Amino acid sequence: MAKRKVADIVKVDGSTSRLPTTVPKMPLEEVQAIVGGYVEYVAIRGFGAVWCNEEGLLRGLPHNPKASRIAQRAIVGDVILEFME
Repeated sequence: MAKRKVADIVKVDGSTSRLPTTVPKMPLEEVQAIVGGYVEYVAIRGFGAVWCNEEGLLRGLPHNPKASRIAQRAIVGDVILEFME
């Protein structure tokens, strides 16, 4: 079976929910509402990408353990995680 790109919201509490489409097909305002502000794209080698709040660290957003573990770097706030499934 062919793989397809999917996107999940990963919240700081560890909960996830599948989005009906990927980020490039979403209105910018919808992505900003999910991450809580300006959007930053963080590529994850061999996996996909995280879309997060660009000012998350400056604004003191809570640590997102699940997204940080996947990205192998500190990620804060609710994020959108894109990957192949």
